Amino acid sequence: MIHDETFSPRRAPDAGAEAFVTNYDHHSDTELDRTALEAALRYAARGWPIFPCRWQGLRRKHPLTAHGHLEASTDAAVTTAWWRRWPDALIGVATGQASGFVVLDIDVKYADRYGFDTLDALGFAMLPETPMAHTASGGLHLYFLSPLDVEIGCTASRVSRAWCPRRGSAAVV
Repeated sequence: MIHDETFSPRRAPDAGAEAFVTNYDHHSDTELDRTALEAALRYAARGWPIFPCRWQGLRRKHPLTAHGHLEASTDAAVTTAWWRRWPDALIGVATGQASGFVVLDIDVKYADRYGFDTLDALGFAMLPETPMAHTASGGLHLYFLSPLDVEIGCTASRVSRAWCPRRGSAAVV
C-alpha cells in the first residue's frame, strides 16, 4: 500500500519507461506531493491502476470501493471523484499485469516470520538492485517488472514459516 506523500515514485530520467525510483527524504520537498489526490493523480497518469483504501481502524488498507482492485483506474476524473469523497484515503495500486510490476513484501512484524531471516535462509541475504520502498511497519517492498509470459499470483494470505509474500496479479501494494 502506498500510503503517504513521502513515497514518491518517479521514472528515472535515463532508464526509460521500465524503471522508477523512490524518494524518502522527509526534509526535501522536491518531487513530493502535497495531498493524497496529487499523488493518486500522478500514479494514475503513469498508468498505474489505483483505488482508494481505508486509512484508519481495523479495516485499514481495505478498499473503500465495492470491488477493490477490480475497480482500479487510471482515469483522472474517477481518481479525482474518489479522493474528493475520501481525501485521506490511502492509495492502493493493483500489481501484476495491470500495473506492469510485482512486489516482494518483506515483513518484519513477527519474530517467527521475519522476512529478512527468511531471505537469508534462502540464500538471498543480498537484495538485488531494484526500486524499493520502506513500509510503515519497518518492512520493505521490492518492485520488479512483471514478466509478460508468466502470471505471478499473490501469496500474501498464505500462512508459511517465512513471511515474504509475493504480490502479483490480484494483489495490492
